[in-house]
Amino acid sequence: MVYVRSQKFCCCIPVRFGVFVMSFLGIVGGVFLSFLFWSACFQIKNKALTLQKHEEIILFVSTALYTLYTLVSLFGFIGCLVRRRILVQIYAGVSWTMLLVSIITGSIFLWGLFHTDPEKAYQGCIQTNIDSTGELQSLQQDICRKTSQVFATASRVGITIGFVVFWLLMIYACHVIQSYVSQLEEEEDAYGRNRGRSSTPTTTTSVNVMPVVASPLPTTYGQPYPFTQPPNSYGK
Repeated sequence: MVYVRSQKFCCCIPVRFGVFVMSFLGIVGGVFLSFLFWSACFQIKNKALTLQKHEEIILFVSTALYTLYTLVSLFGFIGCLVRRRILVQIYAGVSWTMLLVSIITGSIFLWGLFHTDPEKAYQGCIQTNIDSTGELQSLQQDICRKTSQVFATASRVGITIGFVVFWLLMIYACHVIQSYVSQLEEEEDAYGRNRGRSSTPTTTTSVNVMPVVASPLPTTYGQPYPFTQPPNSYGK
């Protein structure tokens, strides 16, 4: 019987259960997002949807990544059920890759967000509030100015916090998956050592025990005492 201590996360939850839940959610969420992205790709192909060139590239890359992640999540789910280290290890590697891609693309998005001119939002607010005569009240203009500034600041802070929290959760999730890979490696090593010991032939050494027969001790019963004999007596 091979026993390996189960690793935990969040103090008491086994890492195997965490991988089971995350891989299952990865399959469900990946199928949903892949369906949306593939639908958008077919709409672009049929000229039903028009996007800019860089937006199409982002869409195609996202479609490929989430399709791959759905397939790999399935590998992780099966590997968790049958305790196959290679499947869970592939799932862990792709999860770390997705984290890296998310950090890169998210950083580019945040860079563009912080370099966006709030004047565009201000102009959009002005165009929305122009009355039928084509004039804009000064009060409405001030409101548009303040609203665009507040919205720009709040959106930058909120989106940045959202990205950071999402990245931290992904890092912890990848750590849980990697911990389960380490546990499976320990289980395989322990099973291999136990199997090696059980397959080693046991050599027995036979020892021939010779019976020991006690020889009778010499006795002087019925004979003269040796020290009273003439050769051994010094008194005569």
